[in-house]
Amino acid sequence: MEIRDMGPGNGPDGFEYEVNKENKTARIGIKQGLVTNWSDDLTKDQLTAVLWHYARARRQLEEGEEVPPPEEQVAHVVEDPRWFSAAVPDKGGSLLIFNHPYFGALGFVTPFKWAATLMRLLAQQIEVFVQSSTEKADQKDGAER
Repeated sequence: MEIRDMGPGNGPDGFEYEVNKENKTARIGIKQGLVTNWSDDLTKDQLTAVLWHYARARRQLEEGEEVPPPEEQVAHVVEDPRWFSAAVPDKGGSLLIFNHPYFGALGFVTPFKWAATLMRLLAQQIEVFVQSSTEKADQKDGAER
């Protein structure tokens, strides 16, 4: 798996944006050679709606294509991703919402059995990390004596 930082300079080529903090709007530019074609000024809610439509269109373009499993896709490092979880019994699962640094709140409901599997996997990863950190600290202490 390739892991990339989500720094501000890691956006797609051929696009740019401008933010007007005073009016609380932004506009998107698509570069075509030396010319940039700009969208109208969009509010945060309008940008969210545009993202939703683009995501649906992207998904339709993927139909019939083989999508690689998650472990073969690019992952991005995100600092302090705010998140929320709640049981949603009427939907048969757990609601997971992560606050993506660029896209805002992204959520989905996962069946309870998958939420339980995720919980077990995260606990195992943490346990391995803690054991490894403790062993390294013990080795360092032993070397200093």
